Amino acid sequence: MDTPHIEPAAPEDFHAIWSFFKPVTRDDNAFCMPDGLDFDTAKAIWFSKNHQIFKLVLGDAIIGTIMLRPNFGGPGRHQVANATFIIDPAHHGRGYGRTIGQFALDEARRQGYTAMLFNSVVSTNQRALHLWQSLGFRIIGTVPRAYRHHTMGWVDTHIMHRFL
Repeated sequence: MDTPHIEPAAPEDFHAIWSFFKPVTRDDNAFCMPDGLDFDTAKAIWFSKNHQIFKLVLGDAIIGTIMLRPNFGGPGRHQVANATFIIDPAHHGRGYGRTIGQFALDEARRQGYTAMLFNSVVSTNQRALHLWQSLGFRIIGTVPRAYRHHTMGWVDTHIMHRFL
């Protein structure tokens, strides 16, 4: 059995990432991405300036991606990191979320960040909430009715934080 590994991603990797990025950001009810996102716009967002993009590779396949970036600009630029993760749904439930979550924490710490903050974790995304709490994140705030869930209507989002 192959062991997954994480390495930097390049813009040309987005073709493989798009195969799971598109359905997850459209249907998973967990991401604050614009509706109707096309390939070129999604790629431009994902590979924006100040974003470090990594890929989770299993065998020859990219099965996940991580965006690591500063949460704030200016004087707070190197204090608090922010990260976004997407795992191919075909590989959910195998611990890969924990693998990339721990990687992001370690990488942010290695780069000198002192904390990580998630600005908007959708309250109905129980899998993510459980994972982040198990990795030491705390809910430090709730934004009522901040996310339009495809089937549940307006739901809350949580702000989650942890020191590194």
